[in-house]
Amino acid sequence: MLLSSTLLILLLQISFVSTFLNPSFYRQRSLKPPGLNIAERVSIVLTAMEDDDDWEGPSDSEIEAFRKKLEGMSSVPPSASPPPSSDTPTVIPSTAPTNIKEEKYWARPLIAATTGTRDFKIQVGQILLAKPEVFCSPQAPLSTLQKYGLTTSLPPELGPDRIADLLPLILITSTSPFGTSGVLLNRRTGYLLGDLKEEGMGGFCIQPLWFGGTSGGSGMNMVHLAGEEVKGSQKITNDGIYYGGSLEAANTVVTDSSNTLNGFDFKFFVQSTRWLPTQLEGEIKEGMWLMAEVDKRVIFKSRDRQGGKRAKPLWTEVMGLCGECDTFYQSILDEIYKGGS
Repeated sequence: MLLSSTLLILLLQISFVSTFLNPSFYRQRSLKPPGLNIAERVSIVLTAMEDDDDWEGPSDSEIEAFRKKLEGMSSVPPSASPPPSSDTPTVIPSTAPTNIKEEKYWARPLIAATTGTRDFKIQVGQILLAKPEVFCSPQAPLSTLQKYGLTTSLPPELGPDRIADLLPLILITSTSPFGTSGVLLNRRTGYLLGDLKEEGMGGFCIQPLWFGGTSGGSGMNMVHLAGEEVKGSQKITNDGIYYGGSLEAANTVVTDSSNTLNGFDFKFFVQSTRWLPTQLEGEIKEGMWLMAEVDKRVIFKSRDRQGGKRAKPLWTEVMGLCGECDTFYQSILDEIYKGGS
């Protein structure tokens, strides 16, 4: 799909902001960078940043006052039962079992990748988890940070949740003799699909547009749960995550009232992350990444703020699930959160 004018403007904005906040931009020109501290510079360029971290939600007293106000508006006292009526339908007790529990979320650490097992093979559907010791180090090479959408290393002043939000987490979408590709799963652009004003996207107007990486492309990448209903898509995980396919077919799926899928079963990415042959293998061997297989429900879980409670960062949740069966993953997570969130 060709880029719309709005999407082209978005790409230019991303390029401009990354350049403007890059310290080398000023050093090369003997200029003084703008008066932003390191936390502000990181926060500006990264886009999961739509959340209002300062809002803590209503207080208990405010909630109680609102509840009493609602009770006062009712013509029937809260403790009273409505008067009997011949028009009141008979309630038939449900026969559905009440003890059914949804299967617990899961993530499996790929120990072979972590320990550098020689015969380990990178495959589509695997998840790369950035190691904090690399991306939080002041000595981290700027070129490495920029490749994964950062302009500086992540200082402890940001706090553990913010650091976890910004640590790269990448879904591998394709492998070939020519290299490996993936998409960043935890970077929002701040745009919705409806902002692009593309034809044939009516079913996705309120879906966020994600930043897949710093490698360019001629359109958008799509990851979804619609399976073969979307023509041209490829299954990349055993539990049913698919990559690519026809946007027109995807829109048909979500606008079909008889279908249980909706727009939140799709993720759209502008650009991607790419590695040359053996490049990613080298980064894994150098200790930049942990790897895992992750439940599709975790990948597609909404992480928007619910009431006054902030959603757990995706990196944090995946590391915690892996930590349930591997102490190495848990120790890394504990190190990040040792001071609290």
